[in-house]
Amino acid sequence: MVADGAGPPPLAPPPPPAPPPVLFLHIPAAVDASLVAAIGAAYGEAGCVRLARADPRLAATIAGLDEADPPPACLLGPVPLHAWDGRLDRVRPFAMLRHPIARVQALFRGLRADPPERLAHLGLTPDFSIADFIGARSRALAEHVGDGMCRLLCGDPAMTTPGGPGFDDPAARPALLDGALRTLRRMAFGLAEDLPGSLVLLQRAWGIPYALAAAPSPEPAGGEECDPHAVARIVERNMLDIALYEAARALFRARLAAPPPLDFHADPRAVFTPPAGRWIDLPAIAGRQGFHPFEAHGAAWLDARSTARLHFRAPPQARRLSLHLLCVGPAYPVARIGLWLDGRALAFAVTQQEGRRATLKSEEVVFGAAPHELVIAPPYAVPVRALIPDSPDSRQLSLGLAKVLFGA
Repeated sequence: MVADGAGPPPLAPPPPPAPPPVLFLHIPAAVDASLVAAIGAAYGEAGCVRLARADPRLAATIAGLDEADPPPACLLGPVPLHAWDGRLDRVRPFAMLRHPIARVQALFRGLRADPPERLAHLGLTPDFSIADFIGARSRALAEHVGDGMCRLLCGDPAMTTPGGPGFDDPAARPALLDGALRTLRRMAFGLAEDLPGSLVLLQRAWGIPYALAAAPSPEPAGGEECDPHAVARIVERNMLDIALYEAARALFRARLAAPPPLDFHADPRAVFTPPAGRWIDLPAIAGRQGFHPFEAHGAAWLDARSTARLHFRAPPQARRLSLHLLCVGPAYPVARIGLWLDGRALAFAVTQQEGRRATLKSEEVVFGAAPHELVIAPPYAVPVRALIPDSPDSRQLSLGLAKVLFGA
């Protein structure tokens, strides 16, 4: 009801338009999988589109970004810059660079675990050596083994086509380096050697209103790829990448010394904003940190190396939240789980526990309009190898988050 003499209440301003999608330009072997998992959790796996250079729909996906309904929140993939065909201003790109020697060594180690049919496609046998790897001429390898970062960032399609005109042309090398340098000067990037600093710049570039959590896995012990003669061969094939990386280091330090301001409202898609009264499956839950990637069993395990957090805006009519969990074992003490809402302990009841599944329902809460932070703290984690001694999985697991509900 409007009081006498008063005009109609002012209309609420329309919400700001959604910012362009973010793009994680994934340079092969330049970043630990934990960072990719942190990005997927921040935007929700359902809001992320994986890009693959071999996908016949790639050009149509890029060309149709403006018309996509709903538009993707995040794009990830090792797609060369030239594939964007002048449309890079329609996304907010970020790339991670790694020292070229370490990157090529990691690429070699990763391929050693690939199945024989995949290796055959790359022109390699299962017992391939570092010399076979460095000298590979298949398109899928040659463009990454020799100056791979420059080739992906330079914007010239000829530089990512082994055997084509210009790929190995010495006269084209200065332009290859210059093109990659121009790209780095106009886009945000990080360095694998300084992951905390890189996360700061990524958070500022994308306007994520909380700190990202990534816990890199320890590097495996080196083998023949660390032999000095092998390292010398890697250096020979990556002189431009080494020059690019040195320039990137200086630019990175300057940006980190004066990072751009953080706009907490820049990208609302990095905060979970659910409807009331409906269970939301994990892939559609944005705003998560401290989780392993989503798995086929329908949940994402909490990462024991960091704190599991959920950043959300509650629907106006919600007074409680419920969590549906997967436990590492059937007798897991879910009543001892710790929940903290914005730094205060949140009481809950265990409303269902059957086998390895459990549901928690919180006490009544008065939620505000601002984003909230929920911390989930398990009482303990179990090494996978304690359950399966011959497992290659080195993780410690406790709880997996499967669904979230906000209700009365």
